[in-house]
Amino acid sequence: MATDPTRSIRAHDHPSVFDYPADELLNHLANLPSQYEVPYLTVTLDWSVDGDNPARSAAPATKRSQPAGETGTDRPSLRIFEQEMNRLIEAHGPRGAAFDALQQSKERIGTWLRDELDPAARGVYIVAHEPSGVLDATGLNLPIETAVSLSAEPRLYNLIRIVEDYPTYAVLQIDQADATLSFITHGARDRSVQLESTLFPRKQSSGGLNQKRYRRRAEERMEAFARDTIAETEKALAEAGVDVLILAGNDVMINVVRNEMPDQLAGVIVDHIRMEPTVAPHEKVEMTIPIAEAAERQREQESVDRLRNAIGAGEYGAAGPQEVLRALQNGQVETLILCDTFTGNGWADYEMHVFGVDEVPTIHPTGGELSKLVPVDLRDEFVRLALSTGAEVDIIHSAVPVEATGVPAAGELPKSDAATDLVEMGGVGAILRYAITAE
Repeated sequence: MATDPTRSIRAHDHPSVFDYPADELLNHLANLPSQYEVPYLTVTLDWSVDGDNPARSAAPATKRSQPAGETGTDRPSLRIFEQEMNRLIEAHGPRGAAFDALQQSKERIGTWLRDELDPAARGVYIVAHEPSGVLDATGLNLPIETAVSLSAEPRLYNLIRIVEDYPTYAVLQIDQADATLSFITHGARDRSVQLESTLFPRKQSSGGLNQKRYRRRAEERMEAFARDTIAETEKALAEAGVDVLILAGNDVMINVVRNEMPDQLAGVIVDHIRMEPTVAPHEKVEMTIPIAEAAERQREQESVDRLRNAIGAGEYGAAGPQEVLRALQNGQVETLILCDTFTGNGWADYEMHVFGVDEVPTIHPTGGELSKLVPVDLRDEFVRLALSTGAEVDIIHSAVPVEATGVPAAGELPKSDAATDLVEMGGVGAILRYAITAE
């Protein structure tokens, strides 16, 4: 048609409580040097108003326009942080490098929480190490378990679980007048592309022939607007590296878009829903995040199936803590696959790059200094080793939606099929880049 169906195309970046790109932050932390004398302080806080105190009545949601200093002082997790910091300071006192560093970190973190944390944050993740000047702190769009700990390496599992469980997905909301492609990352909209239609033809002339001509031109305009929208959607998805798309709007325009959409783009659509043009951004997230979660659970099942096939094929799969840890130590792992119910203790000598499962041995296995052997949480160490060697990390979600009548009598909640399959393989597995065979 001669008239351009699209009046304008605008891209927007929306405020985010996440202070760093997630991948950059994780890779940076995974490659920090080990610290023995003064360990890293890792702090995670559930910053929701009733975080770590569910019985407390919820207050209205905080707005970004509120000054940071007006909120946060009554958070239950803040009191837990202060109590845990006081306990650590007392345990390392009354003097020494670790004692001094903890006192300084408590003050610096308190200042950051008061003055710099985005008021809209629902979670907090912080790594601090005073002797090396490290203070990596970020707000999160989602709550995170409150914990305060010291370790020779930053603790990464709780952060990557949020990042990996809520990957970026796209929502294309379209009607005859407008189309908006929104990218939802970790539970919040972070950028969007908006197209505005010309709504040509605007007026309907009288007479049967004119009405038919008007309807046909209106249909042509919708089809052309859909093609423009599809072209911008393809471009934006490719630039963002996103392969999950949800269609939203009225049935008429959704059908027009589907009819005009090429097969490759149609292949990334996971579902479509009815959505009014006036829906608020936070409502858009609430309406679509269950769909994105279902798509992520399906992808997790496919990941576990790949692992099973790799193990069955012989040399390119590993299962169980010991085998996976050995493969990570050798740099063989392409994808680490870890169930969110997995727990386990291990040990490490970071200077000699030696790792093991279970309790710290009483004799150094390679003849090194016994004092260099430190206890580790295997989840954190699996994740750190994977990231530091360029491997992907896939956390398998165990929880499934359960109706009230579907809870077993014993009270044990059912697990997802993917988690059940992975638990049978030891709760952790790895798809390998290459095999090491004995000659």
